[in-house]
Amino acid sequence: MIRQSIYPRRYNSSIIRQDGTIDFLAWSHLEAIRESLTCSVDVSVVPYRWHPETNIAEPDIRSAHVCRNFTKIRDWAFERFVPMTSKRMHVEDGVVVDYSGDGRDPELVRAEELANPAHWNKT
Repeated sequence: MIRQSIYPRRYNSSIIRQDGTIDFLAWSHLEAIRESLTCSVDVSVVPYRWHPETNIAEPDIRSAHVCRNFTKIRDWAFERFVPMTSKRMHVEDGVVVDYSGDGRDPELVRAEELANPAHWNKT
């Protein structure tokens, strides 16, 4: 079903019907899978085991996985959140550092240059 939704021409299938409406049953299944993948928060490493008889490394599915505390991970991410509107903030050693007060804001300088170009009346 996922493959059919991603490659609708190949499988002659789509979550969008001929009349342009969405097939909400298919959409809800895809949404449930997306939520499961993005919200499970399993950040553990999947180890691989070498099989000398086949000379192939395969995932060791015997390893135990532990569900993480989603709230703690979300809080960790929020503590390190840098808004996309600020190009003067970033994370240094796990702490958000704001350089907004250091000198003139490069975005404002550029906006002024665009609004008042030097030598605009010279030909």
